Amino acid sequence: SRGIKDLVVVSPDLGGTKRADKLAKSLGCDKAIVYKHRQAHNQATAEELIGDVNGKNCIIFDDIIDTAGTIAEASKLLKKKGAKDIYVCAAHGLFNGEAMKRLNEAPVKEVIVTNSVPKKPDSIDKIKQVDLSVQIAEAMRNISA
Repeated sequence: SRGIKDLVVVSPDLGGTKRADKLAKSLGCDKAIVYKHRQAHNQATAEELIGDVNGKNCIIFDDIIDTAGTIAEASKLLKKKGAKDIYVCAAHGLFNGEAMKRLNEAPVKEVIVTNSVPKKPDSIDKIKQVDLSVQIAEAMRNISA
């Protein structure tokens, strides 16, 4: 699985299962799903895990990180279930509200997002951005061809 041993791709909720499944297949690894209950808007609690993460390195794979509540809760559940290192990958990092504090306190080694949203001045060290400009330029070139 490209450098990381004992890898599991984790969907932080049921809605992201297809996305996690595609990544797990491309990496040739297992997947797991966090079942969460949303008590109110921006208040999620991770309750159950479908799959095995004991002794595994996990990639939580999501589309958007808003307040990071889901990521923080999911990462705590994964640690409780025996996960080793936890990484987070998401297309868009909004990082609103208490997001930086939650991610800083969460048992997450690294958070990787694209630069679709500008980096916030209060960004923490564990957040890394991937530049999309080459992919966007290539897509535009292909459209105009």
